[in-house]
Order: sequence, then structure tokens, then C-alpha cells
Amino acid sequence: MNRRALSCLLVVLVALGVVSHAQGGRHVVLITIDGFANFHLKNPAIDLPTIRALAASGVEAASGETVFPSVTHPSHTTLLTGVRPLRHGVTNNRMTNRVTGERFHITNLDRTASVKVPTLFDVARRGGLSTASFFWPETKNDPSIDFNVPEVFTAESKGDIAAVPKAVLDELRGAGVPIDDYFRYYGDSFLMGTSDYVLAQSAAHVIKARKPSLLAIHFLLTDEVQHELGPAHYRAHAALTAADHAVGVLVDAVREAGITDQTTFVVTADHGFATIDKQVNLAPVFADPVLQGAVKLHPQGWSLFVEKTPAFDAARHQ
Repeated sequence: MNRRALSCLLVVLVALGVVSHAQGGRHVVLITIDGFANFHLKNPAIDLPTIRALAASGVEAASGETVFPSVTHPSHTTLLTGVRPLRHGVTNNRMTNRVTGERFHITNLDRTASVKVPTLFDVARRGGLSTASFFWPETKNDPSIDFNVPEVFTAESKGDIAAVPKAVLDELRGAGVPIDDYFRYYGDSFLMGTSDYVLAQSAAHVIKARKPSLLAIHFLLTDEVQHELGPAHYRAHAALTAADHAVGVLVDAVREAGITDQTTFVVTADHGFATIDKQVNLAPVFADPVLQGAVKLHPQGWSLFVEKTPAFDAARHQ
């Protein structure tokens, strides 16, 4: 298990252990900033006052490691389970049914079908603790989450508001939170900062109204911009500052709820980014006639998986 996931998970598990035994209860706010590599934290050109203040008043993990493959869904599920992708079953963002050839978002399956091992939400539920989740991967219809805005996608890879329980939408709208705007602006690298802010407002409402023992939230503008422009672009830096502002909304909500001294914040990430200016073309390798019919290629986003077919002969295909 990678050190970053382990360190964050230990903090959350220790905090949850305290929750179940402490008089009056404690609270954990688990925040992921998608694509927030730890080297950004050390960059003086990026304004991160809230996150740096949290780090200065608490502890900081020195490692920047993640799991393989280092993409959103395997990493988030490892953070929430403490085991590697091969064990928890979320091995990519999109997966392929080997029988039908169908490609699908793993997060569009019900949580009981997508994740093979217990999560922190399950641990909290068994301990009688309240939970909330905001666009965290693999949470669709999760029976262990009391207040849930699940990360589910439409066929156009937009956030699917239809997957959010009606009672959740009604409560947020009734509280004046423009939750519809989250889904309206999702995926637009110029406007997605509005989505993250609305998600933070949603979580802030729940913190003040419900004071959940465990709340998890996933911010995404930082991922969208770095995929488009790279980690060194000024808009990537601005996206990280916007994420810091969203974290500040949660810190303020905890203070207004009067639970600052009882709350542990965990701010982490699923992966980072590196600027790439060269590519390797593997097509000629697999175009070798010797390999025809012996292997099957599965390109998936930024990864290529090679599957051996029944025709593969280890002695011949070396």
C-alpha cells in the first residue's frame, strides 16, 4: 500500500476510533483535491493559505506516492479502503467487460457491485456514526452513507444529477444551495470552479445542519485544468487556489457549527501530474505478424493493457 494512502487512512481510522469512544463525539472531514501533487504545496507561486495553515497546525505526509494505475477511481477507493486496486476491484476509471466488450464507468455501478471490500463508510455505519459524501467515486446507492451526492456520470461523461436522491436535492435547494449549478458547470474548465464551490456549500450546509461523524468530498477543477494545460500553467495554479478557497468554506462551516476542536481535517489527493513532451508509439511492436492473434490490446484513456489470448505460446512469443 502506498505511503500517502496509508498515512491519510491511519489519520482517518484513528479519528473514527476516537469518534466511537469520545464523549460528545468527534468528526472527520476527508477532502481530496484531484491531481494535487505534493510539490504544489511547496510552490510559493501558488496561493494556498487555508491548506498550508491546516498543514502547519497538524501533520504533513512527506510522500507523494500513489497506487497503480495512478488515476482517480483506483486511488480514491484505496484511500477509503486501505487496500490496493487488485483487492478492492476498482482497477481503472473505465473498465471493460471481457465477455461483451462493453466499456463503462466503474462509478456508475452500485457501490455494493463496484467495491469488493469494506470502506470507511461501512466502518462508520457499523459503529453507529453518521456519514455524508459529496461526489466521491464509487458511492452510488451506498447503504452506509446517510447524505449522498454520488459521483455518477451520464453517457456524455457529465455529472448525473438523476443519481442524487430526491430528498438530498430537496434539502439542499431548500437551504438555498444552488446544487443544480454543480451539474450545469461540471466538466467546463473555465466554469468548474463554480461547481467545486457549490459542492463546498453543499457540504458546509450538512456540516452545520447535521454534524456528520465522517464527511468525504472530492474537488475536481484541478484535474480538469491540468489534463488540458499541464501542472505548470497559470490556470492550473489558479485552480489550486480555487480549491484552497473551497476547503476554506468547509473550515468556516466547522467553526460556525461549533465543532472545530472536535474535527480532524484530512486533505489529500489521488495522483499528481507531470508535463510530458514525448510519446512512444507501440503500434509497430504489436504489428509484428508473430503476435497477430496472440495478444489483444485494450487502450483505456492514458493506459494500454495487453491481454494474452488462448493462442499465446510462451515459448514462441517471447
